[in-house]
Amino acid sequence: MGLAEMFIVIAFGVSVGLVVWILYSIGTEISIGGNERELSEKWIQVMLLLTEPFSEVFERMRGKYSSEWIESLLLHFEKKLRIGGLGDEMRASEFILLVPAAGVIGFGMGLFAFVMAPYAVIVVLFTIAGISLPFLWLRDRVIRRQNEIGETLPFAMDLLTLMTEAGLDFTLAMERISRQLTRNNALGDEFYLTQREISMGRNRSEAMR
Repeated sequence: MGLAEMFIVIAFGVSVGLVVWILYSIGTEISIGGNERELSEKWIQVMLLLTEPFSEVFERMRGKYSSEWIESLLLHFEKKLRIGGLGDEMRASEFILLVPAAGVIGFGMGLFAFVMAPYAVIVVLFTIAGISLPFLWLRDRVIRRQNEIGETLPFAMDLLTLMTEAGLDFTLAMERISRQLTRNNALGDEFYLTQREISMGRNRSEAMR
């Protein structure tokens, strides 16, 4: 491979990175309206619709051919989705199916680029970029939600302390703070879920944990 050809390959690699970042940035800025909290990225919602039939097949096969490795992988992503505030919107099996789906889209883009510049490495780079996109998205959701909770927590703790010192029951104080923070706030969501679990009979320490 000559110097000019190597330069072209490097340029395409940089282009792939820019395309992934641009698509990712656009996705995280687009919100979907509605009364219920929904996924905030339209591209994820579209891909979930595409992978939904395969997810049902995956769940049926999981019941027949389940293994310890698969279950541990699903538990890992269930935890990540829950931390990212996506536990009600997406199953771990759906997220896992997003990865090959995004890889196929990246592969298709790579083939299109291959027509313009016939270097096999370009197809590989686009495919890797597509596979990486769901992981980048989930990682960003987790970080942003944890940061939001960290920013809101001191204010919520001050309110909780004042309310309980004034004689209000701890669970009722948490419920009022949850309403004040609204369901659009990450910490408000967590307080709401904790209070709901307590009201359903779960031990308070378990619900808090």
